[in-house]
Amino acid sequence: MTEFTIELDHQKVYTSGDIVSGRVHLAVDEKVDLSAIDVTLFGYSKSRNKVHSGQGYVTKQEKHLLFKEETTLFPPPDIQAVSKTESYTLTEGSYSYNFTFTFPGKEHKADCKVDKKFFHSHGYTKKEHLDSVALAPTYFNKTSFDNYCKIEYYLEAVVRNPSIFRFNSKATKDLMFHPANQDMTYSVNHIMDKKSILEDYEICEKKLKYASDGKLKEDGFFNRLFLSEGTIVPLSLDVEFKEGVETPVGPSKRVVKTNGHISDFILVSLWTPSIGQSRESKKEGENGRLTLRISSIKIKLILRVRYYAVKHSRRTNKYVLLDKALDNEISLSDFEPAEDNARSGVKGMFKFELDPLWYDCDVTDVGQSFITCNVKRDFELQVALGVASSEDITNEVVLKAVGPIILQKLEDVELNRPDGYGNPPPEYGDEKNSEPMEWGV
Repeated sequence: MTEFTIELDHQKVYTSGDIVSGRVHLAVDEKVDLSAIDVTLFGYSKSRNKVHSGQGYVTKQEKHLLFKEETTLFPPPDIQAVSKTESYTLTEGSYSYNFTFTFPGKEHKADCKVDKKFFHSHGYTKKEHLDSVALAPTYFNKTSFDNYCKIEYYLEAVVRNPSIFRFNSKATKDLMFHPANQDMTYSVNHIMDKKSILEDYEICEKKLKYASDGKLKEDGFFNRLFLSEGTIVPLSLDVEFKEGVETPVGPSKRVVKTNGHISDFILVSLWTPSIGQSRESKKEGENGRLTLRISSIKIKLILRVRYYAVKHSRRTNKYVLLDKALDNEISLSDFEPAEDNARSGVKGMFKFELDPLWYDCDVTDVGQSFITCNVKRDFELQVALGVASSEDITNEVVLKAVGPIILQKLEDVELNRPDGYGNPPPEYGDEKNSEPMEWGV
């Protein structure tokens, strides 16, 4: 043989339900004896790390089969039905054989019943509210040759030699795959608090103190000790999630979608149980003079990757979606009575909703949440709001709300989805371009 290759009909990012079609090309210079030509679509979840063996480090690998579908291209079915021979001869010439596969959705359960080895655990799914996991997206995370995890999909074509000495010829073709949102399998425990699902909001609470000179500080121990006079204002930063999804343990709104706008998925507001209380006295009309300046806002995606072969490895990365300086003055009299008091348990709450234009930004495409038996990829959303007094905007107090989310890809339900389920982000699966990271085992 002078040529053995795989050609795809579509070079794209595949998703659930997509058909993978193409052909295998075989060029024979004289003749070749073979028993069959097979092509297989594989999906694997692999992880690798090393342990100390007493004399040095030994590398171990965990390998889970997510998907396998095989078809025989030659001999064709009509020949197989009438022929009993185990060997065929192809004479000089060029041959092409077509194939098709379909990427399944959640109805396919990658429960790792195939390809079991002596060391083959189901660590993450054992601890989750999941009986099995569907297909995860293509992914690669590597820190060194001995520490990496990957989710990979590829086609493998094989020309099988009929002799007792197996000199099979192989050709492979890598594929990119992102599951559709309804077919994603993610860590349920990540969005749970013990046995119940987390509320659809995150809160950061602080007590602010207006000094007699109008400056604003956090009401800590030393401020109480050295600055007795002032007006105390309890303030809460509230990040409310808006997008709904059904999970195996109930509904949740903790969903953010890449390539969308953050304002489509969260609502940011400030809450206070009262409009200011003076530590010494409360002068009539004092509340109307108390003002805040929204001085800055930062929004980040925090990625946490966990995987293991013989031990757990983890990696944390931060992606900055927004880092914006603001100078927006609001008065405490602008806070309106809130109907929902259930979050704090305090009656008489007042609320101020931030203008979405202050914090809106694009959600960078950094992949999806997912879980397999040996790899788990989770995200958290962090919103940090800086507030200051009108007299001293440089003296900033930061309220930071952080909470777990499910990260999906934005789907356009109004239009027919074109070929390719979006483009993979630059350096897809490699977090080296993100903020400083933490690495540990």
